[in-house]
Amino acid sequence: MKDTKFLVVPAQLVDELKEAAVKRRISLSGYVTSILREALRAEEMGITLGEALNLYRMMEIQRGGGVFQAPRSALELLLSRAYSEEGEELRRLWFEAGRWYGEYLRTRLGDEESIVFLREVLRHHWNLDEVSFRGDDIEIAVTLISFTLSKEGTELLASYLSGAMQSLGYVETERSILEGMAKIHFKRRPEWSLNPP
Repeated sequence: MKDTKFLVVPAQLVDELKEAAVKRRISLSGYVTSILREALRAEEMGITLGEALNLYRMMEIQRGGGVFQAPRSALELLLSRAYSEEGEELRRLWFEAGRWYGEYLRTRLGDEESIVFLREVLRHHWNLDEVSFRGDDIEIAVTLISFTLSKEGTELLASYLSGAMQSLGYVETERSILEGMAKIHFKRRPEWSLNPP
């Protein structure tokens, strides 16, 4: 056996690791070695293994929700051309897409986790420079900032977010849009409860 060292870990964790190793049909030491190597690989990338797993989970939920990637420059060109003729219809479509996505998140994650997840999706998948959700269970002020998003793109993103938040029990009460910046206030609908009786 090569040079080895022992680590002290909780017995319950060892039991869970044994179960996982058996499912994968590998030895416990081989399984743990593999996990530790992946943790070190994540560290070399500047993230923790937990952050990597959270991003993977986000990607899986996004894929399940029908989200796809497209080059921003190509999408911006298409949107600017279509927006000049069909802006109102595009805002409606993006709102409805957001409503569907919000319902999807509620189904997958539940109400409380959906808001946190939505904030992280905006931060990581929409390539925004700043994402801020401030407030409490009753009122939330959202600020979105992008140095590359057009005014049309900003308006459509705001419509999408408004639709998603509606499905999560909030109604938009105020909106301010500039090129690359959206400030939107939401208030929980009175009949909506995170913890139904």
